[in-house]
Amino acid sequence: MDDGANLECLPRLADEIAAAASPSAAILQSILAVLRGSDATLEGHSYHSTTGNTLPPDYLIQNKPNQSQSEFWNAFSGILTQFAASAPAAPHFIDIAHLGLDAGRANDQFEQDIADALVALAKASSAPITVRFLEGLPNDGSPLPFDFANILLGKTSGQSGLGNLTCWIGNLNVPWADGIKKLPGSWNHSKILAVDGACGMVGGMNYWNDYLSTGSNANLYDAAIKVVGEAAASSQAWADYLWKQVDVGGTSEFRSLKLGDSAFGSAAIPYFSGSGITPPPATGSLPVLAVGNLGLWTLADQSALALEYGYARLYEQVKVNGRYASTPNIPLWFPFSHFDPGVAKAQQASSTARHVALSQVKPGGNLRISQQKIADTDTVSRAGFVIWPGNFLDDVANALKNGVTVDIILSSFETGASGYQDDMGGNNLRKVIAERLGSDSKLLTVRQVPSYEYNHAKIWIVDDSAFFVGSDNIYPGFLQEHGYVIADRAATQQFITDYWNPLWAAGVAPTDPKT
Repeated sequence: MDDGANLECLPRLADEIAAAASPSAAILQSILAVLRGSDATLEGHSYHSTTGNTLPPDYLIQNKPNQSQSEFWNAFSGILTQFAASAPAAPHFIDIAHLGLDAGRANDQFEQDIADALVALAKASSAPITVRFLEGLPNDGSPLPFDFANILLGKTSGQSGLGNLTCWIGNLNVPWADGIKKLPGSWNHSKILAVDGACGMVGGMNYWNDYLSTGSNANLYDAAIKVVGEAAASSQAWADYLWKQVDVGGTSEFRSLKLGDSAFGSAAIPYFSGSGITPPPATGSLPVLAVGNLGLWTLADQSALALEYGYARLYEQVKVNGRYASTPNIPLWFPFSHFDPGVAKAQQASSTARHVALSQVKPGGNLRISQQKIADTDTVSRAGFVIWPGNFLDDVANALKNGVTVDIILSSFETGASGYQDDMGGNNLRKVIAERLGSDSKLLTVRQVPSYEYNHAKIWIVDDSAFFVGSDNIYPGFLQEHGYVIADRAATQQFITDYWNPLWAAGVAPTDPKT
């Protein structure tokens, strides 16, 4: 036996043991245990853990009021340049996903710019390029607009030298049937750019001209992160799973466009998993858990939510002041409820990851939350009630009981000013948490961004151990969502310095929305 060889492995084993014992690793393993226990077959689809990742120096992409340039567009175009245009002789597979445009915004400049970037990429490349552009719009019965598809067709019809790029444009929406027909279903809300399994960008920003605004026209706080490495392939595997649902049809549709053609086609949807694209070797060691929500895809899920809603309306309503005081305010815990059909936690992997991670905060630790709002008031006009996240309210109350400092920053509110506002208000959130806790807590601080500025981020941070950036709002929406949990102490501390501290410093005391 070579004792020297055995001794050489001890430092590596010590590192592995230390990593396994670290708070970051513990959070990650706790999340994975719950997800695998719910449905192991969804690993690699709705959730996927990788370690071969790096946060590059420009990893954080922010939108800020009064910005002088669009960091988001610079990041988007920069990724296409660095990971696709720089290798014109190689085939590429590009995934783009976001929330579809509302009616009347067919000439959105951001989408125009994306189309121009794809045309430039096609002109510069000599190998096949596959692009999947996935949108999501509510199922309201009206024809899907396919604005981006029409933009791309208008720019390329009849042009030569572009046929190496084919784009599939899809809209994903799964209608709801059982007991909740008043609401418009589960549509894609994830925001993704991923190229060749090499680089992925996720966050809260849609590809709309709202994020091109500069100077006094810019009033949004939002954030995304760029990860180089294996997490990008996780995002494209997630996109594969969503596109398979698009292929089913129903209220989801797609069309294909080979650039230069004069009409749309219906070529078979391509999948990254069978594309032959080999991601470059991983060079980093950052743990990233990619997590996604599928929304309510099955009748079992829809039935479970309807049952939970009925129970909560009778026994669990919360009380608020102001404009929604006489409206039913319903907390929902799904998929962590008595009505979970069994596999829902893995189907809602992003929501599950948040609940598990927030419950892992250390006594005396910190929770930091950046959101547009915590209560969903958009349901009032259609269904007549407000939805609250029961898990989150319980998580915060339990954390406060354990001496945890909880800091929450939300959007502002001005009547009729913006769809990015919070018209429930931070003071009502504080009231609801205090009722759960039994009293107010000095450990809880709620702020909002200044008036006529708005926060659209979907971010949570647990201690200095882990953080999430993605598309998943804390208020229950049951849409398709996607994001990254970064489970690393050094990366989390850097994110707090780069993102959280400046945003928190800009926050002000919440004001009550007027009735």
